[in-house]
Amino acid sequence: MKNLKISFFIFALLFLLFSTFRQGLDMERHVDLSPTYVAANLLWSGQGETIYKNSAYGQTRSKAWVEFESQQMDGMATDTSFLYLPAYLLLISPLLLLGSFQAFKIVFLLLKIIGLSILLAQLADKWSRSYITGLLIIGLLSMTDAIFDSLQYGQNIEFLALLIPVYFYRVRKDHRGYSIGFFILAVLIKPWAAFLLAVPLIDRNLKLFLLLIVSLLLLLGIQILWLPGPMLDFWNQTVAHGEISILAYNNASLSALIHKISFAPNWMNHFHWEPAPENPSLISMIIRLFIGTLLFIYATSSRIGLHQRLAIMIIPPVLMGIFWNHYLLLYFPFLLYLNRRMGLRARTAIFWFLLLLALWPDVHSVKVFINSFLLRGIQLQTLGYILPFLHFMGPLILLATVLTFAVTDWRSRLLRSPRQILVLRSGRRPQIIGRTDNANS
Repeated sequence: MKNLKISFFIFALLFLLFSTFRQGLDMERHVDLSPTYVAANLLWSGQGETIYKNSAYGQTRSKAWVEFESQQMDGMATDTSFLYLPAYLLLISPLLLLGSFQAFKIVFLLLKIIGLSILLAQLADKWSRSYITGLLIIGLLSMTDAIFDSLQYGQNIEFLALLIPVYFYRVRKDHRGYSIGFFILAVLIKPWAAFLLAVPLIDRNLKLFLLLIVSLLLLLGIQILWLPGPMLDFWNQTVAHGEISILAYNNASLSALIHKISFAPNWMNHFHWEPAPENPSLISMIIRLFIGTLLFIYATSSRIGLHQRLAIMIIPPVLMGIFWNHYLLLYFPFLLYLNRRMGLRARTAIFWFLLLLALWPDVHSVKVFINSFLLRGIQLQTLGYILPFLHFMGPLILLATVLTFAVTDWRSRLLRSPRQILVLRSGRRPQIIGRTDNANS
């Protein structure tokens, strides 16, 4: 825990333990954790061919899954599918020694809380100007929908949130062994974390980029040799999942925003976790690829590291069809940076108002404000166009930030003369170029 204040960690740990277990140890809706438990048990019981036989969102149920749930989980149905790589089960397997799903769930939840406590303590230590401010940061972030949903559904996004900053640092320092190791771990935790392949390109580190591609191919190749059938099923599941559009409130992807606006206001009839019809997939793909390309171009052209990282990090909600709002946990460092950068200005109030709608919409007081004041009296037809932007508010703030960064960088480059640019690129100490005579002459 280098550079980590133990007091912040202890406070975050106690705060999360109290808020998580105050209603009892057994959380009711670990729908994202139970498929991992079922798949791991099926794999090690010799039924590895069945781990990807469940379709997404329970449309097709595998017989092996139903039998296992009936015998080992008191008939609790898992309406989602397992969409991680088979090798991810190797990381989870030691927890199977605990026996029951109840024990598995509690231990995994404790590991999540420890991971979140480390993350929150790091953020408080880095971005607070005083001890009280650090405690306030921990308390406020702990009450966000991102953390609440991650704990409630049994997600593993906090482990990715801990890995990504370290991965960025190792890539920047060209520590190739560490970079490859953290990249593989990130892909095991979330297969869509393969977008981190783009990070070495920021520094024009083509050799590391190729090494990461080779390591990814080796990871996939070993699993294909190990479980050829399930790996083919994994690919088919991934493709099928990518074609599904979910219009629930907690899908914070650009794809969902485009679908909702094109389908307004009828999209509200599909306001649940089920595949929705009338998806303008072709137009949506063109728009998302265009924005994603612009983000990548800016990331590789900017000279400011944090701007580069944010541009790369915002690519997933732009390109992915489903980007759950608990994934916004990945962007806490950037949001805290923006808060400090703004200072006490008029636009800070606007920023915090939008941030309130993005991170705390399910907090009772915020929900009352939204329903009783912000949206009061608005007709259903109009709500069909307003609500999609509220659901997309988190990525929208970040996209607007990247746009602001890009415009600022562009203006600063225009203000530089060609001679200034040559001096800066040469690596020599910049000098004031222009008039050198005395101001009074």
